[in-house]
Amino acid sequence: MCNKANEIESLLASRLSCIEDIEAKSTKVQSLGVIKPDILDFSPATNAHYEELVTRGAQQDLFGKPAMKLDIPRYKYRYGFKDDTEGRIHELLCEDWEVGELYRKCEQYRKDGKYKDENEVHEKVREKMLSGITKYGHVYFIVGSHFRFPTYMIVGVIYPKKGDFQSALP
Repeated sequence: MCNKANEIESLLASRLSCIEDIEAKSTKVQSLGVIKPDILDFSPATNAHYEELVTRGAQQDLFGKPAMKLDIPRYKYRYGFKDDTEGRIHELLCEDWEVGELYRKCEQYRKDGKYKDENEVHEKVREKMLSGITKYGHVYFIVGSHFRFPTYMIVGVIYPKKGDFQSALP
């Protein structure tokens, strides 16, 4: 890997933890953590707040114009993984920006007729965020606590890009 990728990996590795250790400290003590997952699964999950957010997006301001423009994803995604030597399996919602944007892009392809249905959309997202990110290894999750609930979710997925390896070649 190139020097920059090595620096990033070194920084992440020095802060490694596991979900149990982060949860044991509570969200008031530690709201962020770094884990190195053994990824088992990546699957769509219905966005429980979708209808509520769509309704909010239809609200108007005092002048009769839309109060806010929201592009709400109908689906979110979750990872199933292990992160310690005891092999405990965790399933966390992934709120990583890249996953949301990839879903939006694939959903637009479906609307444009390039993908035949929602299953193909989910398969394309899964292909990238499961097979695509693990092909070079070195995957890390940044987990963060929810501001209202004492739960954790994946707020960032860090993985090397193809160029990280090519720039290290002579």
